[in-house]
Amino acid sequence: MEQPVDFESLRANGFDVKKLFQDQVWLGYFDILNGPVYTQLIKDFWKRCDVITPEEADKEYNRKVAEDPENNRG
Repeated sequence: MEQPVDFESLRANGFDVKKLFQDQVWLGYFDILNGPVYTQLIKDFWKRCDVITPEEADKEYNRKVAEDPENNRG
């Protein structure tokens, strides 16, 4: 799998920026980004997700608040 941030590829294309991030002690963050990805888990997760509009989200929020106004107001 391709790495989200590939410093070697950037360097090969004339953008040697690794030292800039190293000086700011950010390389650990990029290690996390470039760490293991559980492809099957991600596929299973997104299959079960619903994409909704802001209007649908507002309706759901209002319905939940109406069910129990004491406990459900953000």
